[in-house]
Amino acid sequence: MPLLFTYGHYQFDLNLEKPVESRFLEATIRGGFGFNFKNTVCINQDSECNKCDYKHTCVYQYVFETMPPPDTKKMRKYNHVPHPFVLYLLKNEERRISFGLKLFGGASKYLPYFIHSFIRLGKSGLGRDRSRFDLERVVDLPANLSLFEDGNMTSNKPETCAFEICAEKKPASGAGRLSGIKFSLKSPLAIRKNGLPLQGIVPESFIITLLRRLGNISYFHLGQEVEIDFRGLKEKAKPLSVRNPNLTPVYRERFSTRQGRKIGMEGIIGDFILEGDLTPFHDFLKIGEIIHIGRGTSFGQGRYEMKAVGDE
Repeated sequence: MPLLFTYGHYQFDLNLEKPVESRFLEATIRGGFGFNFKNTVCINQDSECNKCDYKHTCVYQYVFETMPPPDTKKMRKYNHVPHPFVLYLLKNEERRISFGLKLFGGASKYLPYFIHSFIRLGKSGLGRDRSRFDLERVVDLPANLSLFEDGNMTSNKPETCAFEICAEKKPASGAGRLSGIKFSLKSPLAIRKNGLPLQGIVPESFIITLLRRLGNISYFHLGQEVEIDFRGLKEKAKPLSVRNPNLTPVYRERFSTRQGRKIGMEGIIGDFILEGDLTPFHDFLKIGEIIHIGRGTSFGQGRYEMKAVGDE
């Protein structure tokens, strides 16, 4: 049965008083934003999120400390489930930052909270040097509509994007067979296997990591349990191969205010070609461009773009 994956996609443009000094700008943006988001919506500031009486109805908890609901059928042993958003960097200039934001399923209705939190963050400042900024504009990217500008919300309404995934797509043959896709990693990709970070691309791990993320996001944020034949697709992924890998390891650190310590975030960046019969995976790989893949996706990691390629 096809899955209709819905999401909102927006661009935020910030005009800064001075440059932001940060080695990991996405983490700096997310950290400052999260702090202001909590101050905006939290009604129980003295309580830890996991001990709060309102933890299963709080907007902040849902967005930033995303926990499985009490009646969940999935990830029952986990304290946290995938966040309903990804944030990624588009432009980083001395006095101007632009970033993209995607909100999955029902999370799109919380866009006004995101906008208000960035207005507050602009007044308090971003990064160690507290670089203040004005939120210049928020744009609905697919519709090319301005939602916020000149300090006010516009009359335009955000639109919902929809992508239909056919989980039962069969392998193609002959001229229609998709046999090669080039992946360009736009941000570090961090995938683990048996608890250890992968330093290269393992097709089977790449595919299964993506499928699990899609299944969890669909279940927790779209209210749909997509039927994925993990075992069958895992077998189909085994013959896939990687050609022309041009990959570089990347290591960055972020400071977690909640945990009071630095956290290392590893990954690889570059490009590679995935070869084999990719037709059964095409829709899943396309949705990966939307939801990102691997660890640290809410910090902008795991973003890629893909295009079909022939023999070179």
